[in-house]
Amino acid sequence: VYPSPFNYFCDNIDYSTHRLVNMTFNKLKKIPYFESNHFMREKLSKIKKGKKIISINIRNRSKSDQIDTVRDANYDYWIKFFKICGAKFPGINFLILGKYKEFDINLLSLKNIIVARYHDFSLIDELQFLLSSDYFIGSSSGFANLAIFSNIPYSIMSMKKEHEKDGLIKFGMKKYIF
Repeated sequence: VYPSPFNYFCDNIDYSTHRLVNMTFNKLKKIPYFESNHFMREKLSKIKKGKKIISINIRNRSKSDQIDTVRDANYDYWIKFFKICGAKFPGINFLILGKYKEFDINLLSLKNIIVARYHDFSLIDELQFLLSSDYFIGSSSGFANLAIFSNIPYSIMSMKKEHEKDGLIKFGMKKYIF
């Protein structure tokens, strides 16, 4: 298993693995993808109520104890976006993923928003929901990496130029090679 649980929790991850994924794709023209399990797809279908679900991870580390706020989103813009979408696209709900203390309480007043942690869903639930979603939008994060290695269409924002050196993606590219 890569990374080993020990290395993962010690934050000792070798990002050159992304280069290995690219080499595998170049050789085989495919990579293995993650998929959600049947139980979680059923659970999400009850939440969906016939609507499309877009999973969103809005980083807001400034509200938590984190120092890395470079990739933080502007919540005022997101709330305006959600309100516009609620009026123009009533068939879409947004599922907010991520740390409970990072989300803006104002989201709870919007009818097209579901905050996973507010409903006592865990990180494991959130990852499964992401894999059962119709689309993912978020900043460069663990959630974004899961979307990349799945069949879920995605948009990733706030990529750092430093990711280029890790072999993740060339800065400014529209998508990964796979």
